[in-house]
Amino acid sequence: MAFPPPPRPPASATVFQAPRPASAARLQPRRPPRRRASWALRLVYCLALIAPFFSLAVFPGSDHLAALYTSEGELSLYRIIALLLVAARFVFVLVRPRALQGYVALPLFRPLSIAAMVVGSILAVASLFAKPIALWLFGTSHDAGIGVAALGMVFAHGSYLAALGVVVFELTRAIGELKAAFARVADRLRSRDR
Repeated sequence: MAFPPPPRPPASATVFQAPRPASAARLQPRRPPRRRASWALRLVYCLALIAPFFSLAVFPGSDHLAALYTSEGELSLYRIIALLLVAARFVFVLVRPRALQGYVALPLFRPLSIAAMVVGSILAVASLFAKPIALWLFGTSHDAGIGVAALGMVFAHGSYLAALGVVVFELTRAIGELKAAFARVADRLRSRDR
């Protein structure tokens, strides 16, 4: 007597799939995305670029500031070129929305540089209104003249804090870009060794 063959198991709905090879995109290490700059940061940056020149409006008769635009001062050609470079950067940041984006390398220095740009820009704008502020503080007494000069000097020299903020901001962007570039080169060298 022959036995019937054992029943077959029911067909399963799952189909065997071969593992997919790892793509090059999966092998890339994850880098933090570039930090985008808002329109407010662009506005503060542009104001901070021109903030040191506000002292020209406060002290128009100063010899060292008047020499910036005349040929009497030493190295006046270099000063004019620097002024043109600042103007070019000003226009470039206003025209291109992505001009200030970059990798954040030093997370502590980015907010500090932005704070320095904001404070320096506020002091630069306040230097234009030194006389009304001094009259509000000291009244119409004879001390108001000294107060105008003192406040104008403090505000004008405080506006250089904005230039320091711009320099630190650009240094943090440059260090972030260098770190990202070195990481890309290291990844390419590692992928060649495999």
